[in-house]
Amino acid sequence: MCQLHAANNVVDSLLSQLDHVIQNRPVYIEQKEKKLNDLRRALRQRISDENRFTLLGEYLDEYRSYNTDSSLYISRERYQVALRLKNKEHQDNALMNTAEIMGTAGMYKEASEDLEKIHPGQLSFRLLSDYYECYRHLYGELGVYTQDTFRRGRYYSLSAAYGDSLMQVLSPTSAFYLERREMKVSASGQLEEALKINDTRMANVRPDTPEYALVTYHRSMLYRLLGDREQEKYYLALSALTDIRLAITDHASLWTLAQLLYEEGDIERAYRYIRFSWSETNHYNARSRSLQTAGILS
Repeated sequence: MCQLHAANNVVDSLLSQLDHVIQNRPVYIEQKEKKLNDLRRALRQRISDENRFTLLGEYLDEYRSYNTDSSLYISRERYQVALRLKNKEHQDNALMNTAEIMGTAGMYKEASEDLEKIHPGQLSFRLLSDYYECYRHLYGELGVYTQDTFRRGRYYSLSAAYGDSLMQVLSPTSAFYLERREMKVSASGQLEEALKINDTRMANVRPDTPEYALVTYHRSMLYRLLGDREQEKYYLALSALTDIRLAITDHASLWTLAQLLYEEGDIERAYRYIRFSWSETNHYNARSRSLQTAGILS
C-alpha cells in the first residue's frame, strides 16, 4: 500500500511539471524558432549545392516533428538540389524523405508513387534500410486507416514483410534495430523480454532528446500491456514533458495520458491536456494525427 502511495506521489509530481511546461510552451516555441531562423539565414548564403543539400537535411530534421507542410516543402526543395547535382543517392534519399512525410500526413498514394521511382537493387547499403522502413511504415499506416477489412490484413502482412527485410540489413547493435526488435518481441507477447530491450535503449539515450521521448513512450506501452497503470502514466508523462520542451508537435504521449486521466475521473486535467494536444496536432497538420486525437477529444 505504501509503495502504491509513493508511486502515486511520483506521478502527481510529474503531472505538476507537465502543467508547468504546458504554460511555458511559448518559451520552447521561441527556442525552436530561433534554431529554424538560424538555418534559414545559413540557407540564404551563397553556398555550394552539396552544402545546401546537407543543410536542407538539418533543416528538415528540425521541421520533421514540428510541421508537416514545411517538412514536405523542404524535402521537395532538397530533391531539386539533388537533381542539379545529378547525384542518384541524394535523389533517392530526398525521395524517401518526401515519401515518409507523405505517409505520416495520410498522402498514401503519393508516397507510394515516389517510392516506386526508387530501384532497391541500385540503393547503397546505407539507404536500403531507409527504403524498407518507408514501405513498412506506409503499409502499417494503410492497415490502421483503411476501411476495407479485406485489404487491412494484406497491408499488415506487407508491413511485416518489409519489417523483416529491414531487420536483415540493420546492425544488431543499432538503436533502430533494438527499437524494431522490441516491437516484434512485444507483439509476440514476450513482454519481460521487451522490457529488457527497452532497458538497453533507455541506457543509451540522453534525457531531453527526441530519442528519449520515443523510448519512454514505447516503455509506457509495455506497461499498458502488463496492466501497470501507474508506470504507464509515469512514462507517458516523461515522454510528454520531453515532447513539449523540444517543441515536438507530433506526439501521442499527451493525448494517451489525457485518455487515461479521463478514465480515472480527472476530467479537468484530461480536458486541458487533450485541448493542448489538439492545438499541437493542428500545428503539426497531419490528417492521420487529427483523426487519432479527434476520437479522444469527442
